[in-house]
Amino acid sequence: MPSYYRTNDYVVRDYGRYGLRAPPHGYQYVRSGNDVVLAAVSQNGWALMAAHEDLKRNCDVVMAAASQGGRRFLEYAREDLRRNRDVMLAAVSKDGDALQYAH
Repeated sequence: MPSYYRTNDYVVRDYGRYGLRAPPHGYQYVRSGNDVVLAAVSQNGWALMAAHEDLKRNCDVVMAAASQGGRRFLEYAREDLRRNRDVMLAAVSKDGDALQYAH
């Protein structure tokens, strides 16, 4: 990993804010575009609720959240992504009640 990723601009110290578990001893989270948020929603779909609106429009981010908990997280996604077939399949595979969000 390049040394500049170890600076305060990239290191994520407030990992709890992103719904991440504490990193193992000797490790740290780093921010690289949406990657920290993707890690957060893939571990804890509730992180989508606190995500910036731009991230709620990001199909990968919404897909990660839907894969975690089905319908519970779809209400925080933009409507156009609720109509996305792949997002809905991911959500329904976790929770059949996610169909109520299908358009």
